[in-house]
Amino acid sequence: MIPYITDDELLRLNEYIQCFAIKKSLPKDITTITPTELTNSDLNHFGWNMTNYFGFPKHDVVPWLQQVFTELQELEYSTIYGKLGHTPTGKQTIPIIDDIPKYLAELNI
Repeated sequence: MIPYITDDELLRLNEYIQCFAIKKSLPKDITTITPTELTNSDLNHFGWNMTNYFGFPKHDVVPWLQQVFTELQELEYSTIYGKLGHTPTGKQTIPIIDDIPKYLAELNI
């Protein structure tokens, strides 16, 4: 996400992910994140990666995605939920990652 959001958005995204990880509700007055050059499919992949990493059901991430990302706010829950799958659809910037710790280790992060 780093190349696609501002430094301020990155800090907010980190805070929002922490809320998701501990199953804490997001503040009602959050400032949404508007990534550049990412498609809705990329954001769906980001959501799938989160559910996979934290071991939460994918229905938990849909409202979170809708609250956090400006582009997904107008989409129906069922549309986002239906696209949260493991099957890649074309070439996205954000890949589906089965093993995030291994992926980060390979990137030396």
